[in-house]
Amino acid sequence: MASAFAKAALADAESIRETGMAQDTQTLDKLRDYLRQLPPGARTLLLSKFEKIPAEAPEGAIAQLVLKELRGVERADGSAAPRASDPSRAFFKFLDPFLFDRHKGQVSVGQIDRGSLTMIWRLIVSDLLPAEADAFELELGRAEQDGDWAGGEACVKRFQFRVADMLSAAASGKAGGEAVQRHAARLGPEFSDDLELIRLALKNRDAIEAFQAKLPAHIKNLSSDQVAAIHRAMDVPSLQNPQMLPLAYRLVLKRMYIPQQLVRFAVAAASSDDAMRVATTPHAITVTMVLAELESLTTSLRAGLKRGFGAELREQLKLIHDSIRGFRTEMEVRPDSAWGKKLGAIRADISSLLKSEIETVPGRIRRLLRPPRDGVMSLPDEIDVGETAELIEFVSVCRDYANELAVNEVTMRTYSDVRQYLETGSNAIVERLRIAKSNEMTFFRVQMNAAIRFCAAMFGADYAATLSKAADVAMAAERKVRA
Repeated sequence: MASAFAKAALADAESIRETGMAQDTQTLDKLRDYLRQLPPGARTLLLSKFEKIPAEAPEGAIAQLVLKELRGVERADGSAAPRASDPSRAFFKFLDPFLFDRHKGQVSVGQIDRGSLTMIWRLIVSDLLPAEADAFELELGRAEQDGDWAGGEACVKRFQFRVADMLSAAASGKAGGEAVQRHAARLGPEFSDDLELIRLALKNRDAIEAFQAKLPAHIKNLSSDQVAAIHRAMDVPSLQNPQMLPLAYRLVLKRMYIPQQLVRFAVAAASSDDAMRVATTPHAITVTMVLAELESLTTSLRAGLKRGFGAELREQLKLIHDSIRGFRTEMEVRPDSAWGKKLGAIRADISSLLKSEIETVPGRIRRLLRPPRDGVMSLPDEIDVGETAELIEFVSVCRDYANELAVNEVTMRTYSDVRQYLETGSNAIVERLRIAKSNEMTFFRVQMNAAIRFCAAMFGADYAATLSKAADVAMAAERKVRA
């Protein structure tokens, strides 16, 4: 019905656009009269249909003209039906535990790219179920206006099941599924996995909600009793489907403090921590999920290194170290296996990120603490000094976690170089202070302050305090000589 109304309205609007609005007020009046004569429900459906047409689309200008007149008619008689504030948000809210922002890393099993939801919603309301989508929005709007949250949720659930049925018909090759496949193909192959996960989640919503209700609110340290209890809660036909297990385990993972412990489900299912035996069970998907979590941590580390070397980065390094060590403790993974190679690649990526930063530290310190060249005394930049002090602390943290982060050699070498240079370089600056000329004093005092900060980061506050006293003595001696 809405399509017939839309064609008639478009015909009038097209006539106005071709002749020019100023020249064809008669046709504009005709459009307004036509819209006024429509029943309120038909106008609402028409409004919804035209709002879905992008302004940049070929018919966008015409649609905007119709919308302008339609809204004017609606305001004039006050008959506008209540509309949902954001029907797509209400429709997809149930999927929140499975959504993932692609910029945080690669989308893993049991995850739906949040960025694909707009295109999928457009597919549903424009191509698959346009009339039912309009009716859904109206019903949801009325429920919102009346404060009937239970009725609104029931409305959402009915429409979700309707969408799931249509997508299932396409997936199983049933009658009517060809049209769905044809429309979905236009989105591109990158959306197919997301669309299938959405279908599975919506189709099995009741089972998912029942499973969620049985999960602990927080899992601080996954015990064997909790593993058994969660496995029992998962023991329903719909969740035991290999396609559904990633979604079920994604819900568990959301409540865990220590993600790598998720592999305990696979170990329990295999009754062994040997990776080859674990790989034979459907629950081996938990290993893939944990490795994906490690990849996401690597992405976060890359972003953290760009932000600076403060406390947040130290926490990130500790988390990555604990996660890798925990994973290797939970299960015996052979280096030449697929999982072993994946873990090796993650550690190599982390190592490369850290090495590129660690290796810059000795050079930065030498540049800031070296004596003047050819009488040129350029004061050390305060921001550069602060960043270098943080980098020295960063090297010390990496030294604590070097084994799991695969940076043993470069960290030990850099730590030794920095330690040796600060011991000799700071003493050399003290001596320069002792014999400095009046025009050199400011430069060496700033250098000395930088050296004190670096030594505090490397050796601790007591060493830095001793060095500061030595510098004060040197400057006092220099002032006495001048006097």
